[in-house]
Amino acid sequence: MEFANLQYADLTKADMDSANLKDADLRYTNLTNTNLVGTDLRGAKLLGAILKGATLKWEGRDFFRKSPTKVVFDETTILPDGSYWTEDTDMTNFTGPPT
Repeated sequence: MEFANLQYADLTKADMDSANLKDADLRYTNLTNTNLVGTDLRGAKLLGAILKGATLKWEGRDFFRKSPTKVVFDETTILPDGSYWTEDTDMTNFTGPPT
């Protein structure tokens, strides 16, 4: 799904584990309670996206897990508030519990 246009999509509770969403357009997409563990979001546009309750990293004990254990962002990823991701970004600001 690299470069996919998913603007305004409702992906509530979707299992996107290890999906390739590199450079995808996810503006205003509802990702509430979505599993994004291992998902590649480098260069993705998340402006206005809803990430409440989304799972961004693996907390399990499966030692055989071959895919990455957390979402992959980079400095070209646009976050829901319009800022760009940095290593200092606190993603819990966006993923807090659903309201």
